[in-house]
Amino acid sequence: MTEADLRRIQAELEIELPESYRKTMLAFPIPACAGNDDTELWDDPELLIARNREYRQGAPGGVKPWPAHLFFVGDGGSGCPHAIDLRSPDAAVWWIDHGHFDLDSSGEIESSFSEWADAYLRDLRDDLEGDGIEPLSTPEDRDRVETRNARESFVALVVVIAVVTIFLIGLAAIVSG
Repeated sequence: MTEADLRRIQAELEIELPESYRKTMLAFPIPACAGNDDTELWDDPELLIARNREYRQGAPGGVKPWPAHLFFVGDGGSGCPHAIDLRSPDAAVWWIDHGHFDLDSSGEIESSFSEWADAYLRDLRDDLEGDGIEPLSTPEDRDRVETRNARESFVALVVVIAVVTIFLIGLAAIVSG
């Protein structure tokens, strides 16, 4: 993300992003996830603006409009986004239960964005490496490895299903014979 991207986010959403968030996003520390919209910390200004607008308007399923002081930062696909509280000096991080900021289960999980981001990004690096993805590689390299991993997992599943099916057919033949 560039300085121009951050200024645009601020202008379009009429907010002031905290320095800790700006610093992290300007030097996004995991190049393999640059431009992402599939982790707990998105790096795509267009999608960040769009998702923040969506949450500010409310959503189907009774999701009430978010207050302007909550800034959506990401959602790894669980439907439970993370946001920062723009009123907080250290940009406290919230976990929001399925978009419902007003539920008792939603709320602050870390008082400092910097501390949350350091821990989250360390875990993300470890997860990527565990999946055979070099965190310092490109998003295209990440996509290639994820596609290969998905294909290999599918093949393994088909083999397991075939073995179980053969076993069950054999067992049925023994029982009936």
